[in-house]
Amino acid sequence: MDQLHRQVDRLTRACQPSGEITRDHNFATEAELKEKMLKVDLRDGIICGAP
Repeated sequence: MDQLHRQVDRLTRACQPSGEITRDHNFATEAELKEKMLKVDLRDGIICGAP
């Protein structure tokens, strides 16, 4: 379980700055990021997370 927690933390640290840079430089709005997250989540036909 500790390994899984470390992996999730690492992914969070990698993804959060990417989203913030995208938003801060006006490449996408927060709403556009959430919409894309949902579209990616739905690729397998099942909603696993919530934006």
